[in-house]
Amino acid sequence: MNKRILWASALALAATFTPQINALADATNLIVITQRRQSDPTVSRTDLDDRRGPGMVSPGDMALHLYLGDNGYSCRYIPITELDAGFANPFTGNLGNPAAFLANTNYFNAKLLFLTGAASSADNPNLTSFNVPTLVGEAGLLGNGAAGSVFLYTTDAGTGFPRNIDINGATGNPWGDYMTVTAAGKLHPIFQGIPLDAQDRVKMVRAPYPEEELHRPPNAVDGKPNFEYYWLFTTAPPATGTEILAVMSDNTNASCLAVADVGAVLADSSANGRRLVHLPWTTESTGKSRRTFNSMSDLGKVITLRAAKWAMGETLTPYVPLGVIQTSQVSPNKIKLEWMGDATKNYKVLGTADLATPANQWQTVVQDIPGTNGNTSVKLDISNGPQFAFFRVTPVP
Repeated sequence: MNKRILWASALALAATFTPQINALADATNLIVITQRRQSDPTVSRTDLDDRRGPGMVSPGDMALHLYLGDNGYSCRYIPITELDAGFANPFTGNLGNPAAFLANTNYFNAKLLFLTGAASSADNPNLTSFNVPTLVGEAGLLGNGAAGSVFLYTTDAGTGFPRNIDINGATGNPWGDYMTVTAAGKLHPIFQGIPLDAQDRVKMVRAPYPEEELHRPPNAVDGKPNFEYYWLFTTAPPATGTEILAVMSDNTNASCLAVADVGAVLADSSANGRRLVHLPWTTESTGKSRRTFNSMSDLGKVITLRAAKWAMGETLTPYVPLGVIQTSQVSPNKIKLEWMGDATKNYKVLGTADLATPANQWQTVVQDIPGTNGNTSVKLDISNGPQFAFFRVTPVP
């Protein structure tokens, strides 16, 4: 049910905006997201028997699944063992069948593969022969140290290099919230139009919600935090054809977002057969909450989506941040919000009477506003509200 909030005529108005995403998805793009081996109870009871959670799902990977769905893509969330032709399920005896998921023969096979950090690098088979564009969120696969390595770097990027940093309250935030876009990154389609600060940085990690840890078990019984973010970065030397688009702002020698195009020379001297992306975020596996994607900033999610679109060969139009044209008073009881819109999006207006209110607690004023290319607007009745109010316009999804 839509909840409509009315605002007083004596009004101080501020409008802020969350990022919008342009470009429609190709309906034939099916995305495969790898799931942990331990999530399948016929293979392992590790996740099922851990009463601390999160159970037989990785919440961050499921959030990624939902986010991609909101942006028009169909996804399959598949245990990594189903992609390993050499793995026999101990319960059924069936071997993994990667061709059933990755052979690019019809609408229902993979056009993109997300190798998430939730699945151990040791569980990832070599899938190079399928030439499916791949986004890598597992440290042990970036270099040359595992069967499923993608050879973006010349040494094992998963050994000897700090890359997964838990930033919950117990350990602090030693690696910061920002990545710095390189000169090459600023020219790459993924970053076209992405707003950078004066130091060429992008904030990738949101702030914890005030109530995010309110109900979890205490540390004394090893309660898992709901807010955790793991960077995926490496100081390993890049392959000849690897292009580093962003580095850690607190360690500019550490690559955290890199790509290799088709034909690029990889660290095993092979010519790359599909587009590869080293993602800046990962998910720690056993013993953690696996909620990194949930803790990412809105702009970080936009960058992830643009990386996926680039990998699949979609034409990326420059990202256009939502901008206010004007706020005007139509009558003593009504105001008009107007902004640059996009016909491929719907919009909603959020509001609060207290600017200190956390972003996740702003209330919906009106939603399902159809977007238009150019000026998009909505009129709000402010006759019965508080003396001061603040609004935020956001595209959906």
